[in-house]
Amino acid sequence: MIISGACAAFASIAMLTLMVRHARHFTKPKEQANILRICAFIPIYAIGTLIEVCAPAAYVYLHPWLEVAQAFAMAAFFILLCRLLASEVDELQDVFLAPLRIIQKNTGHSTTKLVAAYRRTWIFVFQYPIVSIMVAIFTAITESAGVYCHGGRKPYFASLWLDILSIASMGLAVVAVLKTYVKLKVELRPHRAMPKFLAFKLLIGLQFLQQIVYTILRRVSPSPLEPNATLSYTDLEIGIPLLLTSCELVIFSVFFHFAYSVTPYRVNSPSHEVPSFRDDREHVGGTAYRQGGVLGWQAWIAMCNPKEFVAAVKFVFSMHNALLKSDLHAEQSRPLNLRLYAQTTQYPPKQHNSSDLSDASYYEHVQPQYSMSYRNS
Repeated sequence: MIISGACAAFASIAMLTLMVRHARHFTKPKEQANILRICAFIPIYAIGTLIEVCAPAAYVYLHPWLEVAQAFAMAAFFILLCRLLASEVDELQDVFLAPLRIIQKNTGHSTTKLVAAYRRTWIFVFQYPIVSIMVAIFTAITESAGVYCHGGRKPYFASLWLDILSIASMGLAVVAVLKTYVKLKVELRPHRAMPKFLAFKLLIGLQFLQQIVYTILRRVSPSPLEPNATLSYTDLEIGIPLLLTSCELVIFSVFFHFAYSVTPYRVNSPSHEVPSFRDDREHVGGTAYRQGGVLGWQAWIAMCNPKEFVAAVKFVFSMHNALLKSDLHAEQSRPLNLRLYAQTTQYPPKQHNSSDLSDASYYEHVQPQYSMSYRNS
């Protein structure tokens, strides 16, 4: 209990310090709001773990809700990846489509196949928070009804099926985010996405691995987690896993300061501060704004705003309509655009030795500036 308490205190203080710094230097709200949501996962998990250690009877009811916090942090991480790829875009649908546009550009695959795969990715990522909430609710219901039986090996105990559902849901989300990151790692490299990815995914991965190992060990017969003269059932089922988690949170709370550093979000030069009275923002250095307000209160409100998550869930069902309005379809109609553009634009006459070239090929070959105008059209 002492070790878990010390670990929880250290991890919570370390992460709250990082969050306060981001709130004070809230210059890119749309990115940093998601960073705050990701960072909030560690103190929530650390405090929840300490409560479970101090009150083991609360473990069955509380632990599934910690999984909910983990699921929402993963969803925030995925949205952050989209934000990093479309930092100058305001429309949420365009932000959510940014990874798809880049993947299509890099692979050259057909839009239909990519859209189907991208939609599956969104389903796998955003089903995790919804499924984790359902698991938490059904855990409380079945435990109250006496049919949950934590660690039970029989198929008529609800814990077995809820554990399988939770592991499967987490696994799908982790794999979906991992595959998306791998496809976009070149574009994400300038944003130092690799440390961000490792800081969060290694922590989730360890939790995922521990959950699988303990689920298997609890249900094999004979189980190595049977109580003995040294370790009680509570020690084996709750104490040891939570102790491991507490120690892991300390390590990752330090790593988060490097991965999610506030340095890129600082203003250019504190010596160039110029007060601005618009929207209660503080303009600094001519290029950046502190938009967190006094003590960063606007940053904390932005962190708690569920608008992006709700929009992301809706996007799963409205992706096709969003694509109809996007540049993906405009790109498919470029030959038509070229013909229309040629009818309304005066070009230099073709030379006799270029008669074998089409309009597009000729002007790209002879007059690159017209080709550039066509591309911009």
